[in-house]
Amino acid sequence: MAGERILVVDDDPNILGMMDKVLTAEGYLVKSTLSPKDALKIVRKEKFDLLMTDIVMPDINGVALLRMVRRIYPDIAIIVLTGQATLDLVISSLREGVQAFIAKPFTTQELKMELKRVLEKRRLNDRKVDKNSSSEASP
Repeated sequence: MAGERILVVDDDPNILGMMDKVLTAEGYLVKSTLSPKDALKIVRKEKFDLLMTDIVMPDINGVALLRMVRRIYPDIAIIVLTGQATLDLVISSLREGVQAFIAKPFTTQELKMELKRVLEKRRLNDRKVDKNSSSEASP
């Protein structure tokens, strides 16, 4: 189901433009930025279902960014885009709640498939939470 709000952060304007185009065509509501600092400003003003972030960026790296975003929205889904997936990076990202990694370079098909998988998992988790909340509210 499209319509989810996605924030994309990558310091490569070509990747950012491609992702914006592909995700918008799929029906997602996309906001994108080249700057992690701008991403934090955006997140403080708007709510998103998913954050897609590069890891190696100027000023703030992707792991630090996702930690800061998680403090604002603990339940946001996160996909990491990286051309430098070391074991340490994978472990630290998983500890921060990253749901998926997409290795650069990637195809639009890989992007769409991983995005759909992560968002479907998020929807299922949301349904479980809603169901549990409803049953706890019942006498």
